[in-house]
Amino acid sequence: MLLCKILFSPAHRFYMRFTMQLLLMMLLISADIQADPQEISLTLSDDNEIILQQYNTAKTPYLLLWVASAYGFQTAHQHSAELLAQSGFEVWQVDLLESLFMTRSVHNMRTLSGHYVAELVELIYQRTGKTIFLMGDQSAAMPIMHGAHAWQVKHPQVHDLGGLLLFSPSLYLQVPQLGEEAGYLPVVSDNRLPIFIFQAQADGNRWHLPKLLRHLYKGGGQVYAEMMPGVRSLFAFEHRIAIEDQTLQRLPQKLQTRLPLLLRNRRTISTPPHAFTQLPELKHDSGVDIHLKPYRGKAQATPLSLLDVNSHPYQLKTYAGQVTIVNFWASWCPPCVAEIPSLNRLREQMSGQNFQLISINYAETSEAILQFMQQVSVDFPVLMDTDGQVAAQWKVFAFPSTFVIDAQGQIRYGINAGIEWDTPEVTRILNGLLTEPRTNEF
Repeated sequence: MLLCKILFSPAHRFYMRFTMQLLLMMLLISADIQADPQEISLTLSDDNEIILQQYNTAKTPYLLLWVASAYGFQTAHQHSAELLAQSGFEVWQVDLLESLFMTRSVHNMRTLSGHYVAELVELIYQRTGKTIFLMGDQSAAMPIMHGAHAWQVKHPQVHDLGGLLLFSPSLYLQVPQLGEEAGYLPVVSDNRLPIFIFQAQADGNRWHLPKLLRHLYKGGGQVYAEMMPGVRSLFAFEHRIAIEDQTLQRLPQKLQTRLPLLLRNRRTISTPPHAFTQLPELKHDSGVDIHLKPYRGKAQATPLSLLDVNSHPYQLKTYAGQVTIVNFWASWCPPCVAEIPSLNRLREQMSGQNFQLISINYAETSEAILQFMQQVSVDFPVLMDTDGQVAAQWKVFAFPSTFVIDAQGQIRYGINAGIEWDTPEVTRILNGLLTEPRTNEF
């Protein structure tokens, strides 16, 4: 069950007073908005110089400290900051990996010390006197959570930090191996601040959100979640679909109502968070495979009954007695697209044998996939997982993810990355499965 609490009470005095003051202030400053960002340099206690982009210096009572994900700020991030500034928000954007001259990787975001964000909050508050909200998407949630935690440990009774705004957050210890459950950063269960999560409905993490919310609730902070219908990602794609553009345009209006909600639910911390001195659970590998690996999860393949892109029905049990590859993918995923030619070649190479290859598209429309297939040749069936529930049942966390099922209906191998499928290594594994005894039942 999705643990969402969206509370909007017009009778609530604090909420109404804050909202009216906010709207009035935005009207007063709307004629004097800073058009271009200003570069700000702040030096931390370890002498690291952090560069930030400041949008709008208007005299609002709070500001948004927007932390970049592992892949930096894209055009949509900058456009969103401009929209927010035009609506009266003060926004400071920081790309920590760039300022610290670190390699762009999710692992570096995951292991980044919380003191960077915590010190930025202190320095910006000293400079502006404004209540600060931490904001970010995807892997940016990792340093944000670590930074918020470090700040709470040091300032358990102070309310300079208003809360967290997270967009489709990724807070895994690492990408789990196929068939395994996800583990979360220890800091996730020790948060005391209010959090608002905007979850993209077509994002791969959508069906894993309830488990994340349960972990977040353990810390005692108030947690809210809101689904963004039809959105794959609000910021990641250069070419956004119409619903993503519309959702992005409404972001300032959304935040005008969500920030008072977070402020109203800040709590004085009676017990400070635990001070994590080290994180031994964090591994240096990403969890993403580079070769087919023996499958570790529940061996029996989950039943499948889906329509393909042309509305023809498919069932996995139809392929009983055959070695079957099931490939989960999406057209917006570059590694997924890159491996399609080798999957085509593999299917041709295995023609005439007891072998089948099917794919399952994640949460896209048949119209979008048919248009994609006019540009990219796909020589195998494309089944439609329209709401992503099948991917969740198969415990898919990354795209592409591919399962190799033997003639007994048991998942034997898997990989959560794109590879070349017609290599001698892969065909040797498949031919080995083909020589095993067959059954006619999954």
